[in-house]
Amino acid sequence: MSEHEHPCSEKVYGSSGNWGHSYPCTRTATVERNKKRYCWQHDPERIGREEVKRQEKYEAECEQEGASRRRAAAIAEYHEAVGELLADLDARVAMKAPLAPRMAHHRDRLANIHKRAEGEPEEGGTE
Repeated sequence: MSEHEHPCSEKVYGSSGNWGHSYPCTRTATVERNKKRYCWQHDPERIGREEVKRQEKYEAECEQEGASRRRAAAIAEYHEAVGELLADLDARVAMKAPLAPRMAHHRDRLANIHKRAEGEPEEGGTE
């Protein structure tokens, strides 16, 4: 290092045998933050930006996983509701009962399941 170059202010940690120890970073400082000089790797602003990026990526992945779980739960509930609808239809056809009164109930229930899967608010009273 020449007399105009300054070392990084950060301490790095290593181990020698069973003992850990710290020593100054050997890189040349490229930025000054809060009256301390840092190399590109230990620049606190760069580290902060990288942490924000990691956090945003993690949150996006969590949101995507949550949406996938909601869709999977809605699909399972949808299958159950369709099974009940078919059973109700079979029973009403066997009894020669009118279909219209129960169809509105099933339509509303299926519509609310679909809305939950899409993350939309439900309409009231499905049962």
